[in-house]
Amino acid sequence: MRFKVILALLFTSSITVMAQHLDQPLPVLNDRGTSVRAVEFICDDVLFVVSLNGRLLQYSPLNERGQVSYYDEFDSSELNGKLKSVGGITLTYYDQFSWDEVRGKLKSVGNTTLTYNDRFGWDELKGKLKSIGSTPLSYYDRFDWDELKGKLKSVGNTTVTYYDRFDSDELRGRIKSVKE
Repeated sequence: MRFKVILALLFTSSITVMAQHLDQPLPVLNDRGTSVRAVEFICDDVLFVVSLNGRLLQYSPLNERGQVSYYDEFDSSELNGKLKSVGGITLTYYDQFSWDEVRGKLKSVGNTTLTYNDRFGWDELKGKLKSIGSTPLSYYDRFDWDELKGKLKSVGNTTVTYYDRFDSDELRGRIKSVKE
């Protein structure tokens, strides 16, 4: 009996050690603050910045343990030069057998999956980032004002609002606020 309890404790402790920590993804504004250009999130002490179209724009280990490796010609010709792992976190990408809108885009960061809007949704959103892990991203659609169509509406609990036709004409379509 004692052996079973010790074995169960060892098993559960090994599972908790392997758990991955993912911080709430947040929108990244462009330099002029007029639109959202990407989403950033921290996964096990590594900061990742991913465009709304699923391209890895930037990564940076927040500590010195970050070993970095890249895919080479022996892995796959279509992945050659892309980031393979950083700080023990492996990155995977959609391959040539995936549908056109996601081919070559980031598929997962460790065990955090990135999903994309598919061809069965609204055409303007096809191929755009839909979720990071369990955090959904939503966009303004054809039922919203024309100047907002296709722009990022929210990342999880963080909402992005824009100036519209009831505000000043020169600010129309620019970001008004980003708040949780």
